[in-house]
Amino acid sequence: MLSFFQPNRSVSVRRYGLLGFILLAAFIMRLILAPMWIGYDTDVGTFLAWSDRAYTVGLPALYTDAQHYFLDYPPGYMYVLYAIGFLHHAFGIPWESPISLLILKMPAMLADVGLAYAVYRLTWQVRGGQHAEPLALAGLMALNPAMWVNSAMWGQVDSFFMLFILMTLFQQQRGKLPQASVWLALAILLKPQALLFGPFLLIDVLRRRDWMLFC
Repeated sequence: MLSFFQPNRSVSVRRYGLLGFILLAAFIMRLILAPMWIGYDTDVGTFLAWSDRAYTVGLPALYTDAQHYFLDYPPGYMYVLYAIGFLHHAFGIPWESPISLLILKMPAMLADVGLAYAVYRLTWQVRGGQHAEPLALAGLMALNPAMWVNSAMWGQVDSFFMLFILMTLFQQQRGKLPQASVWLALAILLKPQALLFGPFLLIDVLRRRDWMLFC
């Protein structure tokens, strides 16, 4: 994983400076927008309630009263919400205040930037550092309205679990199917929609015809 995210030293400082400017501008835009809108109030309110409950009762007891408390997410993202609940309680942050909304949306906003950088790296590996496509695609990803509206304004967390899906596909591309299965399992623990990407891994396993891969 580290080799995927570490910059290549042959890339010019100017090119990485421009990439950094694009990613920083995209992140600052999200920082400005996030506190201004609650977003999809049903989900945002639910996430905040889960954050409070995760910190108040603790992660081990979070699912013990499932019959009387609505909680339909798998446990993976509860760790993130626990940290959000901790920040609220530790610093006395009012729920649904602008700073509260900013904290809640921060993981997805950071994931947006991470996805844009990952697109840059993947494109750079295919096209090389002398082409404009890596920067162009990273910019389109970082500034895509569908991305920043979903995370910074609407308060959804899709980009967070998509980082794990991206790592799954990256490990498949490298032929490391056991590692890919671990990343996919983590993605499923974050959001069950990750199951939709399971068939891609299964196809690779069937194509290899080597069940000892996972032994």
